[in-house]
Amino acid sequence: MPPHLIQRRPKKEDRKLAEGKDPKAKKLTPAEQEEADEKALEEACEKWCARMIRIVMVGSMLMGLLTPLYEFITRAPVIVKPTDLSGRTFVITGATDGVGTAAARRLAKDGARIIIGSRNMSRGEAAAAILRRETGNAAIEVRYLDLANLSSVADFAASLTSASSEDDEAGSGEPITGLLNNAGSLENACSPTLDGFETATQVNYLAPALLTHLLLPQLEQSVGARVVHVACPVTEKAKLTLEHLEPLPLVPDESAPACDVFQRYGTAKLMTLAFSSTLAKRLASRRGAVLGVFPVTTNAFDPVAVDTAFSETQPAAPSGRRRVGFMPQMLIRQALGWVLSPLLSPIGRRLGRLFLRSAETAGLGLVHMATAPQLTRVSGKVFSLQSASALSREAGCTLDPEQCGLVAQTWPDPAALEKLWQETEAALAPSA
Repeated sequence: MPPHLIQRRPKKEDRKLAEGKDPKAKKLTPAEQEEADEKALEEACEKWCARMIRIVMVGSMLMGLLTPLYEFITRAPVIVKPTDLSGRTFVITGATDGVGTAAARRLAKDGARIIIGSRNMSRGEAAAAILRRETGNAAIEVRYLDLANLSSVADFAASLTSASSEDDEAGSGEPITGLLNNAGSLENACSPTLDGFETATQVNYLAPALLTHLLLPQLEQSVGARVVHVACPVTEKAKLTLEHLEPLPLVPDESAPACDVFQRYGTAKLMTLAFSSTLAKRLASRRGAVLGVFPVTTNAFDPVAVDTAFSETQPAAPSGRRRVGFMPQMLIRQALGWVLSPLLSPIGRRLGRLFLRSAETAGLGLVHMATAPQLTRVSGKVFSLQSASALSREAGCTLDPEQCGLVAQTWPDPAALEKLWQETEAALAPSA
């Protein structure tokens, strides 16, 4: 056999190299071998853990991108059938732009009389003039209303409850078909109002509650009258904090924790939901006084995220305590963040607005709550555009008509609701 075809048996060293062993390496003792095995196992675990972390991070990023896209694609429309609202009067707060203006436009097109409560009269008159021109409805008027001043709320209500004619000796005023408490604000949320309360609590809860209370006599004169409160998703993490109903001290307490704008706003909106639920029960208990007539209904409506001026001007949500890294890669990342943030933030906001609902859509939802026949005997509930179903059968809902868009709202402590009602009455007693 030729020499080059003869297979040479590998030497002992070659066999060790083939097996991944270094023939010159020192032979390890059992303890050293165990320690080496543990170290190799730790390195393998770190490697796989790093892979899993990267997979989770990438998956979270994809979910964060795909979830709003899926919700946007599968989002149900809001369909409101044309209804003859001639002879009906709707009072709307915050109707100079955004959701309130869209709701007022649709109600005016259907022939309703619209009364807009506005803090800025020139802005309100301009909005009313546009609505008259767009809808051809001349029965749109603006009256002064400043929710940060409870005396203004009382005067606004008095202008609606005063005698509408000389024959109306009782001064009961004209019937009101619907009260849409749409106005909300985060402006100067932690500063005191003229009445001594925090602005967030008064504007988003106390003032709408007072207005509702003062207009109940007019609402009860109209068959099928409704009160609709505009809610928001921040109530999911809010808590009923009755201390917010107390006037602020004349001398600020330096030891008190800093005011959290979003906490105050969320608490105020949650109080509104609780107020609506308790009011529904109290109105239902008075049903026997007028047989055959269902009492005024009160519900809340959450349009979720809407592309309005309110969403543009609200402050950024608190991000919590951030760690400052001093490693080179962390410093580079922070530096790039500071440099690119002014460039990427506007782009991010514009992209984010693509997934927001339009003010027109939210306004139609508000009109649905105020006029839909299937909600005539529904009270004390919360409806949302983020629900799994649409608001109506026409929009694709397969549930019972009164269940479309309904959000489950549970109050584990009924005593807390009653306590909130009593504290609200005490806070509003001078103005009521």
